[in-house]
Amino acid sequence: MTKELDDNVAKLKQDIEELRRDFANLGGIARDAASEQGRNAAERARRAQDRARQQAHDAGDRLEQQVEAHPLTSILTAFGIGFLVSMLLDRRR
Repeated sequence: MTKELDDNVAKLKQDIEELRRDFANLGGIARDAASEQGRNAAERARRAQDRARQQAHDAGDRLEQQVEAHPLTSILTAFGIGFLVSMLLDRRR
């Protein structure tokens, strides 16, 4: 009976050691997966930033073309918007 008990304890120790190695491997796998996800998210954010920058540049170019094509209208529009904003801000006081 003692031999059988010793064998079971030895087998249990082996199983526990194997579980430790498996958990260590899982930790490494999880860390690698999280790192990959982080790199993917950073790349998507960089592409979104590039698109936003390009859209802002394009909008600025279109605005510049509109101002050059219609300077008087642009000045009057800017004055009107500034006047409305000042009225709104003045009401808040």
